[in-house]
Amino acid sequence: MTATAVDEYPVFLPASTGELLGVVTEPPGRPNGLAAVFLRGAGWRPSSGPRRTQVSAARRLADQGFHALRFSYHGLAESGGTGDEIVRLDRLYVADARAALDWAAERDLRPVLVGNCFGARTALATAAKVPGAVAGLVLSVPPVFDFEVVRRRDRRPLRHFARRLRPSHVLAVLRSRTRRRALGRTGRGLVDIAGRKVRPRSGDGPEWVSRRFLAHLDAVVDQGIPTLFVFGEEDRYYEDFQHAGILDRAGLQASVAVVPGRVHGLTSVATQDAALDAIDAWAAATWR
Repeated sequence: MTATAVDEYPVFLPASTGELLGVVTEPPGRPNGLAAVFLRGAGWRPSSGPRRTQVSAARRLADQGFHALRFSYHGLAESGGTGDEIVRLDRLYVADARAALDWAAERDLRPVLVGNCFGARTALATAAKVPGAVAGLVLSVPPVFDFEVVRRRDRRPLRHFARRLRPSHVLAVLRSRTRRRALGRTGRGLVDIAGRKVRPRSGDGPEWVSRRFLAHLDAVVDQGIPTLFVFGEEDRYYEDFQHAGILDRAGLQASVAVVPGRVHGLTSVATQDAALDAIDAWAAATWR
């Protein structure tokens, strides 16, 4: 049997951030006692995701017996509360995720958090902060840094920044509204991290690797939570992931799926399908 819109209905999730609107996909066949909870990235799309990715993923996992829950973060689409103009990786939406955990617990379902980018970091933090509540994690293109401006500084030589100070480049930025906005975001980021200690503990990799990420990962490893990392071959976040040695730190319960293209942003249908296939295969193998 294949899940369709007939198997779906809306729910409202009470959260400290506001009432969240979600959509539940029920398994058309025998349920397996698990709930796949989808946590979107920070692109501020509703719960359907780009190209209805989360709709497809929810229905595919429902075919395996999962209940699936996708919802919009607070302040987005029909969810209540006030959203943030700029999301930050050191301010994750754990409160929203906990509302989904409560929904699953009320139905005696064990949640598997399926997060993308910002949502992947939120899923990891939630599993770390609510011990024993999460049965599994799917982390698609999780950033391993908190402040991208620090990562860029570490990855680029000084001559790169010197070139950006040339009058011709400055004039081009000032003429472009999009580039002015990007410059403003970078400037606000630099101001925000001024005076912060962004270096991790000694021996924990490059200075831009997030101490929060490492602490949350260690907590998940201690709980023995099965974890799947998903990246595209062209994702820069995958380079960061490799450079920081995250898979070695994640332990034997973790695996990584690398698919063609770029998972961050899901710029192609082929990459989207390959990523969903990888998640399906991992779920089937983990919960036979």
